[in-house]
Amino acid sequence: MIQRILTLLSFVLFVVIIIIGGLHWKAKLNEAVSNPNGYVQSTNSSDASTVSESGDGENASTAEEENGWNLEQLKTYTANLPSDLADIFKQAFYDERVLHVSIVGSPSLGVEENGWSVQVQEQLEETYGTDFLDVNIVQFDGTSTAFVDSEEAKEIVEEAPDLLLLEGFTLEDNSGLVPVNTSHENLRTFLGEVIEANPNVGILIQPPNPIYAAVNYPVQVEELKNFAELEGLHYLDHWQFWPDPNSSEILDYLNDESLPNEEGHKLWADVVVNYFVGKADE
Repeated sequence: MIQRILTLLSFVLFVVIIIIGGLHWKAKLNEAVSNPNGYVQSTNSSDASTVSESGDGENASTAEEENGWNLEQLKTYTANLPSDLADIFKQAFYDERVLHVSIVGSPSLGVEENGWSVQVQEQLEETYGTDFLDVNIVQFDGTSTAFVDSEEAKEIVEEAPDLLLLEGFTLEDNSGLVPVNTSHENLRTFLGEVIEANPNVGILIQPPNPIYAAVNYPVQVEELKNFAELEGLHYLDHWQFWPDPNSSEILDYLNDESLPNEEGHKLWADVVVNYFVGKADE
């Protein structure tokens, strides 16, 4: 008799424990539904990344309202860029901050005559908006040796741009008889300082404009391209869009000083703008 009573009590206690446990679990479940983030535990980097992406989505909505274009349009604009450069644009978009671009180079930039650099600045700021993109142009009249020790170079480093579009001073160095190895060492020194100021900077190297019937200069430009590849830098080869430098047709795009004229600047600007706003190359 006593054994039966004990068995019955044990069964009743078991049922009570199940009921209490169920109620407790239901309460925890309801709390998790109302506050899901409180019960998400990051066990690896992919979990953390997922949480970060959720926050980025909220920031992206605000950025879309401020910039007048959305993330999908940004992806279209940056479609021609290497993925790491495109990511710089996207990260600035997510962070809701201004992306700083520096266009740096020799008188080939044509700052005083509405040159390609000025046209690129205007087109990029018009496309992306000045609330998102700020373009700074630095034109230096001298060799890479003079530039690397200049105040202009120091100011660029201090600004720590997000993206550096660098024309490599090859034409100036050719005229100033700076050896190729010295020219590349100067660029390496300057770029090292820029990277130290902003380790996440994107770098795009360009050659200066082609000139008519040159012998050594095209070789030096090819060496600039090799330098960029060896250093792991992106290289925008706009020369392929110019007329053959050994034909008289190239003279229609150059002035008496072998720098771009109005047509040359327009050609060069179109290449760079198409590269940065996702247009098909023409």
